[in-house]
Amino acid sequence: MKIYVASSWRCEYQPEAVRKLRALGHEVYDFRGAGDGWGDTPGAGGFSWSEVDPNWQSWPTDVPRYLRGLNHPRATEGFDRDMDALILADACLLVNPCGQSAHAEFGWACGAGKLTAAWCPAIREPDLMIKMAGFITDEWAEIEWWSKAQQKYARFQIALIERITSLKAQVARLSAPVSREEVNDYEVSYEGDTVSEWFDRTIAARAELAKERP
Repeated sequence: MKIYVASSWRCEYQPEAVRKLRALGHEVYDFRGAGDGWGDTPGAGGFSWSEVDPNWQSWPTDVPRYLRGLNHPRATEGFDRDMDALILADACLLVNPCGQSAHAEFGWACGAGKLTAAWCPAIREPDLMIKMAGFITDEWAEIEWWSKAQQKYARFQIALIERITSLKAQVARLSAPVSREEVNDYEVSYEGDTVSEWFDRTIAARAELAKERP
């Protein structure tokens, strides 16, 4: 599973999250990392405001300077790199404590229908809208459970979608009305299961995964 880790340069837990998710076999986007951030390409890597202006921390009292900084070529490159990775990702993990950019990325992921979770080993301040997350915890063991469960459940979802697509294609090829028995013949042509049986198996699998939660 491709996971986008949304966090902050100042967050001490971000490197740990990236390392542990990769150890589980996931493809993980590290905004601090080299190249495209996915861990397999060379290059300059992550964006820092200091590349735009060494005095960027004075921008809160000079908003026009900040707005000009947004149009700096390096800022554009950094934005495009992060957005490309966010669009490509299957899931987004918010790692607190973090700032505005990470929360904006996470909000976009929620709205885009990505799988989402928030790991909160610490926080800067209470945040109500984090409730958008599909899963929230302060325990890393639960994040590992979540990532495994989502990956396993996704395989059932993909199989179900492929099954329905196959049935639609088969029905579309029929040139005349057919009986229920004939439709059933088409339904059982995929691993011996009907769509309803696939659905039941998917629900049962999710229930079993819930039992594995720490």
